[in-house]
Amino acid sequence: MAIEAQYNWHDEAVKCIQAFARLGRPFTAEDVVAEIGPPAGSGKVIGAAFNTVARTSMIWRCGERPADRKTSHRRMLAVWRGGQPVEQIRIFND
Repeated sequence: MAIEAQYNWHDEAVKCIQAFARLGRPFTAEDVVAEIGPPAGSGKVIGAAFNTVARTSMIWRCGERPADRKTSHRRMLAVWRGGQPVEQIRIFND
């Protein structure tokens, strides 16, 4: 049952990440967890969801920032942004 819950969370996370990507502003895993709640079991499923979407070129890593949650002890989080590679070139060349 735990594996099924992780797959369901993964699917929901992928949909949430895609929705954030369409907004075109930077976001992190904390934003996704705030939106849909934490996964049951291993936190590795969070990274798996981001990798699933990143492989489609719908999102790209645009930086890092310290985590806001106190339990994360200010560890660095990847900051992601939606858009296609052509958009990335435009942003970096502006």
